[in-house]
Amino acid sequence: MKGAVAEAPCEVALGALGLSLKGYGLSRRISRLRGANDK
Repeated sequence: MKGAVAEAPCEVALGALGLSLKGYGLSRRISRLRGANDK
């Protein structure tokens, strides 16, 4: 049971990290598109 309890927060943290990284990449892509439009 201890293993399952320890794994749950780990998976949640990994999921949050993946979402934040995905959002970071998306925002960078959008800013890059904006920069191309400004030129």
